[in-house]
Amino acid sequence: MTGIGPTRNKTKQAKSAEIELLTRDFLANGGEIQREDIRATRQVDLTWRNYAATAMEDAGDETNSD
Repeated sequence: MTGIGPTRNKTKQAKSAEIELLTRDFLANGGEIQREDIRATRQVDLTWRNYAATAMEDAGDETNSD
């Protein structure tokens, strides 16, 4: 064990747990997730890079300060 704890604050952990529960309920009640066959394109790559960069910037809010 490294002694390093979770890096997400409790509010975001609770929101993730809620989303996971709602997703399970949706699927259990016959809901379906549609999957699109997309090709790796420059647009998808740029969108993903933008998302990843934004996520890293937002990570500054996620500390163990709660």
